[in-house]
Amino acid sequence: MKNLYNKLWTNIINNTSNDPIAIHNYRYIFIFIFVFYFIPTDTLWITDAPDALYNPPKLSIGSFFSGFPSYTVLFIINVLIVVGLFMISLNKYSNIAGIITFLLIIINLNFKYSLGKIDHDILLYLTLLCFSLCNWRFDVSKENKILPIPPETLLAIFIAFGMFTAGIQKATNWIDFDMQKSGFLAWFNSGYYNQNRTLFLASMIPKLPMVVIELMDYFTVIFELAPFPILLFGSKKLWKMWLITACLFHIGVILFLNITFVPHILVYLPFLIPAKFFTNFGKIGKSVFISAIGICGIIQIYLMTNSTTIMREIIGSRSILLIVSLVLLSSVVVIGIYSMYLDSKKPVLETNPTS
Repeated sequence: MKNLYNKLWTNIINNTSNDPIAIHNYRYIFIFIFVFYFIPTDTLWITDAPDALYNPPKLSIGSFFSGFPSYTVLFIINVLIVVGLFMISLNKYSNIAGIITFLLIIINLNFKYSLGKIDHDILLYLTLLCFSLCNWRFDVSKENKILPIPPETLLAIFIAFGMFTAGIQKATNWIDFDMQKSGFLAWFNSGYYNQNRTLFLASMIPKLPMVVIELMDYFTVIFELAPFPILLFGSKKLWKMWLITACLFHIGVILFLNITFVPHILVYLPFLIPAKFFTNFGKIGKSVFISAIGICGIIQIYLMTNSTTIMREIIGSRSILLIVSLVLLSSVVVIGIYSMYLDSKKPVLETNPTS
């Protein structure tokens, strides 16, 4: 039994780990895009909401409060988030800064979600936590007593678990062999007819044969239940193929349902980005990214006072946001294919599960 346990862990680590050089330098890309695009500074407006609407989840930090916090409290939390992210880019106490920033983001989102709507961006913030626990693999020669496995492996487990919880629920409802019902079509009808999600290829869905719609249901379930078996019994190549398929899946969701999962770009990328990308990165490249992060952070803090963000100012319509999402996801697909090409040119290295 112990041999099987060790073999499975070895397989999971081998399938998910990336070059430490790639991970350490990836933090610049991650933090820059995070500050520029995803930073949750859009919570200040909730201070204007009446406390009668305050309905936090029972098992949450928000449940300890009787109403929405003041503007000053949320402003300070958001400023500290920006400062924490900048500290990570400087590699100054980046592990402590990352963990504290993650906790501040969770507190921030708790108040945002206390209105009842919860977004699907938790994997993005777990990515920040996973890599912060190991200081973004800055020095792999030192034993990490907090996280005995590569951070990519922990993140992959989170991804697999998240997909499993989504897939198992769909499996009980969508796998019904009933051509008169469709989970995918329920999503589509609600968005197309009630929320005006009619862009790109959305108008093609009503013209598709019902058997194709039904197959979409089954493919979605299989896709979402696949990560755990791949991690346990598959290979690194199969894992990367699933990640590329995930990006293509999200592209399809944008084209047909006009729903975007942009945060997943930063979640999938650390498994796919090769160290070769950073061969000529050097001090100049790092300085450019750090400067850009600092400038974006200052702008975000300034825009907070008007309850807006950089992306909200730049992207004025949902259609532009969807187009940007398509470009970013397509870029990850290209990077993933290139990464698999590089893998085919080098021998597979084994990883000790206890390292």
